[in-house]
Amino acid sequence: MAGQSQMEFSPIVLSDVVEQGVFYRFHSILGNPHRWAKKVVGSRTKRYPFGLTITYPMWLYTRFKYGVSDMIQYEMQISQTMPREIQPYFLQNQALGRTSEGESLLCADRVLDWDGAPSQTLNRVGRVSNELFWQHVQVICDELERHHLYLLGVFHGGNHVLVQRLSQNEWRPVLLDVVKSGRTLYPFQVNLWLVSSVRAKFHRQLQRFRNRFMVRPTA
Repeated sequence: MAGQSQMEFSPIVLSDVVEQGVFYRFHSILGNPHRWAKKVVGSRTKRYPFGLTITYPMWLYTRFKYGVSDMIQYEMQISQTMPREIQPYFLQNQALGRTSEGESLLCADRVLDWDGAPSQTLNRVGRVSNELFWQHVQVICDELERHHLYLLGVFHGGNHVLVQRLSQNEWRPVLLDVVKSGRTLYPFQVNLWLVSSVRAKFHRQLQRFRNRFMVRPTA
């Protein structure tokens, strides 16, 4: 996927919300049942001490927190730079698009199970005992470690990972939220400017992820 970003030139007409995370919603695309579109939510509400609650426009929130105003385009750029070995775990045939209102979209093929049913997020599936699923997770982590790339947020919770059942016996993760951390994405968090700090945070998230979702074999 390295190289110039692919574009979908016709305005995209969004339909139902099929999956949702903290920052994104995934919509089906009207007239194209084999594709879906990822769209940033319009606002982000933060709660502060003394009962203070502030709702920020998302473009403003991401600009000041991460230094990025268009998260969709940024994520597309990041996914294109990831190692070849983990590309199969990303959404496939990605292309940038826009709604008729000019909102940025990331369009991709729908992720389906072996029986044709839409794959579900790990939050929906719950704890996973399928050993091949966790072997795939380890492949992803090994490659990120080998290239000193640490994707904070991917294993932060179950909303950013789809469980794709390739067969009755083999499941695998599909990553929905690909964001690389460091000075670029966290310009105001000095502790994350160092690769060693990002690596430590990534592995803490990964351990919590496994503790929450992995069903370990019994002796």
